[in-house]
Order: sequence, then structure tokens, then C-alpha cells
Amino acid sequence: MNDLNKFEILECLHGKNLELEDIVVFQSIDSTNNFLLKEFKGETRTKVCLAEYQIEGRGQYGRQWISPSHRNILASLRFTLPKNHSLNGLSIIMGLAVLNTLKDLGINSLRIKWPNDVYVEDGKIAGILVENRVVLDSRIIVVGIGLNWRMEVSVMTQKIADISGIIGNKVSRNCIVGRLLFHSIQLFEDWKTIGFLPYLNAWQEIDYLYDKHVKVSMGNEEFVALGVGIDSDGALLVKYQGEIKRIFSAQVSVLE
Repeated sequence: MNDLNKFEILECLHGKNLELEDIVVFQSIDSTNNFLLKEFKGETRTKVCLAEYQIEGRGQYGRQWISPSHRNILASLRFTLPKNHSLNGLSIIMGLAVLNTLKDLGINSLRIKWPNDVYVEDGKIAGILVENRVVLDSRIIVVGIGLNWRMEVSVMTQKIADISGIIGNKVSRNCIVGRLLFHSIQLFEDWKTIGFLPYLNAWQEIDYLYDKHVKVSMGNEEFVALGVGIDSDGALLVKYQGEIKRIFSAQVSVLE
């Protein structure tokens, strides 16, 4: 099993100009997201942090992100925006970047569970955490991506999928990372310019929650509703007691 390697990743990009500031790789780190949030020095180009193991990996809503050492892809990308730039739909855009990467590998039956978990059929194969903070006149966006390459099923409490279980080991992790960086940066730059609306029409085909009964938890409020899509701001739409509700931030789970 080859370690993640900056130069092999760059070689897999085949000379594509992605305006990268740098790629840093750690054997172990507290959190790739934390690293990029803390060491910002005013760079405007995309910086990438990768790790073989995270001591304090986390997912949405502070949940622990479990990943055995050297078994998956743990990547964070840092982007910079003007501080007043809208973030509507960005989580979904990053989910699309992962989905496009997996399509490149020949993986099908892909869906996104709002806002940004990626599924192969009913197995979760990737999760994304988007964090941001304002520094002077800039907004720093850090996108953390956990992509299952060869997961240990015994450590998981939910149904999962991984790349090697679907296509074997014919593509190295470094080249998978190269594809992931290409799609993530390309889609981010497009979204920054044209917004989220152009991506809306394709959503229903990949919507994991569409026409499913879901439990929505928002603080002290919890209810069961029917998933009916998203809107032009990237908000989840659910039908509850005959009315459509817009959900911008919530824990959403599918009812069996």
C-alpha cells in the first residue's frame, strides 16, 4: 500500500493548472481542517492538507469521524472568498465533486444525502464538513472530505461502502486524490462565479432523500416529513403536515 505523496498526486494531475498554493501530507495530525484554519497567512490560492490518520477527526454536528490509519482518504482544501460572498449550495457543490470523482472511477448508483454525504446505493462512501471564518476582508472556507478507500467494516455503526470493495485496487489513492482535487477546485471556481442555481436541475436524479420519509432534528424540534428536493439556495425541502418547509441546517435521517 503506497503512502499519500504530494509529488505522485501532482503527477496524476497531468499538468492541469489548478492554482494550487501547496499540498501538505501528514502521517498523523489532530485534524486536517484545524491545520488549514489555524495556519492561514493570507494566501489566495487553494491549499490542501492530507493525513493518513486524524486523532480528532470530526464530521457534521461535532460527531467523531472514524478512519483507521492508511485506509482511506482524509483531505481538506482551503479556499478564500470575499467575506460577504454567499455560501448557499457550497456543501452540495463539494458533494458533487466527490460524486464526479467516483464516476471517473467507474462507480455508479451514486446519490447525495443532503447536504453532502455521498452514497453508493445504501452505503455511505464519503462525508464532507465545510467550515468557515472571517479574517479581515476575506472569508476562509475549509472543506474536509473523508472518502472510504478500504474501510474496516468492524469499526462502523452504519452501512458503508468503499472504493476498493467496488473496483479493487486498480487506481492508487494518490491518483484518486488527484481527481478529487481537480473536481473540487473546478466546481468551486465555477460556483464562485455562477452560483448554485445552474446545478439545481440535476439534483433530483442524485437526491438520496427524495420521496423518502425522514426524521428532521433541529435543536429541540424534531418531526417526521417527506423529502421533496432542494431549492435554489440549497435548502432542503420537506413536506410536513401538508406544507413545504425549508431546512437550512438540521440532522436528517431516513426512516426505515
